[in-house]
Amino acid sequence: SANVQTIQAELGTLNASKNRHLRVCETLCQSYQQLLTEKTVLETQKTDVKTRLDEYTNQAIAPYEQTINRFLDQFNAGYKIQGVSHSRSGGAPNTSYQIVINDTLVNIGASDTPLDTPSFKNTLSSGDKSTLALAFFLARLEQDPDRANRIVVFDDPFTSQDSFRRNNTVRQIKNCVQNCAQVIVLSL
Repeated sequence: SANVQTIQAELGTLNASKNRHLRVCETLCQSYQQLLTEKTVLETQKTDVKTRLDEYTNQAIAPYEQTINRFLDQFNAGYKIQGVSHSRSGGAPNTSYQIVINDTLVNIGASDTPLDTPSFKNTLSSGDKSTLALAFFLARLEQDPDRANRIVVFDDPFTSQDSFRRNNTVRQIKNCVQNCAQVIVLSL
């Protein structure tokens, strides 16, 4: 019984050696090697594209951060954003930043951030959040090279704003009227 198993194992080895020299196996092995080479080329190209994307994003983020902070300053927000960075956690692009209030860094936080930990949701008023969103929107619009052809819609841009910020919002909307194809303002 042990001899039969040994003989069967040796026959299996001999058959495998014989089969690997068959033309069909040789073709399959060559195809496999070619696919491995193609995979390596694609991975190198993917790494190169990611590197160029990272470089472009880093070049674009700094001016965008400056533009947002300029708008926040014009709105007399009393805070600014800092440390804008990007990542690809889980493969999806992600941007993060911190808010600086009275020289204190405040993280954006997440939905599960405890209320006793300073974060975006518990340090800014509704008006401040609205102002921040408007500053992001205006910064993006300002950096759009095709803005002269854009139709821009402001949906209740005055929500929770004091009179100073409302006046400033009106001024920014007037700038958009001069620089965009059409501006629509929805407000109560």
